[in-house]
Order: sequence, then C-alpha cells, then structure tokens
Amino acid sequence: MVDPADLEIISLPTTGVVGFREDSIRVMARMQQIDADQVAAAFRFRSAFMTVLDAKHESMGFREWQSPRGITAALAERRLTAQEDLDAARKLLGAYSYALMGRICGEGYSMRDLFNTRRKRDTHTDILHIALSQLGKLWL
Repeated sequence: MVDPADLEIISLPTTGVVGFREDSIRVMARMQQIDADQVAAAFRFRSAFMTVLDAKHESMGFREWQSPRGITAALAERRLTAQEDLDAARKLLGAYSYALMGRICGEGYSMRDLFNTRRKRDTHTDILHIALSQLGKLWL
C-alpha cells in the first residue's frame, strides 16, 4: 500500500533539475546496480523531460532572450517526439511510477532527498528498477 505522504512528496510541482548533489541514476550506474539499458532509458527519459520542460517555460515567457522568429521544424519535431515518449512512458508506468521517474530521472533528485527512511528508499529504488526495465524494453 502506498503511503499518502510518499504520494504527496512525489506529486509536488516540478521545480527543475537539482544540481547540488549527484542524482540516483548516476550513483546506481556507478555502483553497477542498474544495467546499460536501464541507464539509457533513464537518460532518454531525462532528455525528453527536459525538452518538454524547456518548451513549457518558453511558452510561458520565462526566457529572457527569445528569438523573434518561430521555432524551426527540427526543434518542433524534437519536442513532439519528446512529448510522445513521455506520453508512452506514463501510459506504460502508471501515475505513481511516472511521478517517481519524473523526480529521480527528470529532475535529478536522489532518493535521500525524497525519502527519509531506509525502507522507503529501498522500496522506491525497487519501483525505479522496475520502471527503468519497462522503459528499456519499450524504447530499446
């Protein structure tokens, strides 16, 4: 059963990439806890996440210097592909695992940033392993 407090932590609004500490994906890859396909799936998710997040920020006028011209066809195609990747991931993983992927892979948080007990970190690491394996099968 999912603890409502965990659901609240994972579903907080998106704030951007955390850069002050090494993220969980890099740590797990360095310790060989995840294989190459899982790392590739995590980085593809992050790339799609950041592309869509950048497009959202641009559409809200958060960029100080914006080009007066429209976006190029290649950029529009990349954004569309990124959104399709995220839609497929959400459909495959479900809301909870997708939100966890967004926090860990998309925003770069570590498990210690989100969960305070060892049991919660281990449980969510297992959920992350399953989600990365599923995305690896979907994308690679």
